[in-house]
Amino acid sequence: MNKILAVLGIVSLLTRPVLAGNETDALRYVALCEGEIARAADLLDAAKICKESTENIRVLVGESPLYVRNLITEANNKVALGNYPAAYDLYSLAADAADRLGDGQKVRALRIRQADVQVSRGKPFHAEILLRDALARLRKTKASRDQATEEADLLSRHAAVLTSLDQLPAAITEFQEAVGRLELAPKSARPVAMAVWSRYGEALERRDRYSDALEVYRRLVTLARLEPVDNQQLSYAYQQMGWMYEQLHNRSEAAAMYQKQLQVLKKLPDQQAITFEITRRLAVMGIEQTPG
Repeated sequence: MNKILAVLGIVSLLTRPVLAGNETDALRYVALCEGEIARAADLLDAAKICKESTENIRVLVGESPLYVRNLITEANNKVALGNYPAAYDLYSLAADAADRLGDGQKVRALRIRQADVQVSRGKPFHAEILLRDALARLRKTKASRDQATEEADLLSRHAAVLTSLDQLPAAITEFQEAVGRLELAPKSARPVAMAVWSRYGEALERRDRYSDALEVYRRLVTLARLEPVDNQQLSYAYQQMGWMYEQLHNRSEAAAMYQKQLQVLKKLPDQQAITFEITRRLAVMGIEQTPG
């Protein structure tokens, strides 16, 4: 690692004036960090290189978009290593720098990453605050179809965290608000729409509103079957519908959903575990599956 940094001229950085035409060298450090992670031979070694790269980028170009970019890359690597506290600190540094640079869109994106990390750390209360901040920032921007998409996504993320905090009535209200925003979003928002309906269904399920959850998962099926077909989401939706029918004591409809799911699973790689589980559920219902 020391040899790599020496080649890049780390010693000469000490004699260069800050922010004096050093962007090319900063870009080389960005590429070094991203290249080490892309190779993924040793994420711990990559973490060391990225940390030094971030420090050198700040010396070269200060709190610039390149500095923010490398902080995010470094944080992503910490997530891959399962080091969530360090990842959170790095995302926070990046968000603060982006805020000072006036990049509101980047700040909102980083709030989501901060929130995801806090959920992984078992801190949903902190995640809720971060997502609420992202929503407040978004609502200060000029309304547009793209904003409707982002707001629907943020509302559903926030609602999902409220669900985990057992604030279910408030969560369902926000999911309904997110669905309303989707009506204003462009067709390209389909992946966000699927995520919204999926989170909404899970919240309704927690409220034991199985019939309502079924309707939500039907919407998810409709979206997933559009071109290009999203078989991963389609499999999930059929599985959830099967489970909802089981809760409603409708075994025949539950079995029909699971059988549809098995057909979809054949189109996906490495699905042996879930295929075994669904086949087991059908066997419990007295329905044996023939091979192929």
